[in-house]
Amino acid sequence: MQSASDCGEPVSLQEPETDALQGLWSNLLEFIEAGDLAQLSNLRTSTERDEILRRVDQDGNNALMHACKRNNIRLIKLLFEGYKLEEKLLDVENLEGHTAIDIAARNGCVRVVEYFFQMQA
Repeated sequence: MQSASDCGEPVSLQEPETDALQGLWSNLLEFIEAGDLAQLSNLRTSTERDEILRRVDQDGNNALMHACKRNNIRLIKLLFEGYKLEEKLLDVENLEGHTAIDIAARNGCVRVVEYFFQMQA
């Protein structure tokens, strides 16, 4: 498994960053938490999307991990629709050593786990 620092140079929230990207990251997490599919649909067209999806929070969780905590397959599919979900993103471990697949499995969302395995195939 890879740590967050091994996956396409993720950007930590502790590093200096632009206000625009910080705002997009914050919005993304809010939309994931609320399960706001309409707002996520708008955000996913952002040109900075790849960079935002690689960002991690202070616990090492990326957007995919936050979405897995919501246990909502529609949310995850919408978030990554049209995005080639890199295997590296699935292999990233947070500071507790958990991957997105681990988080989905721990939350009992079999459909999300199956979706991730299909994406890796």
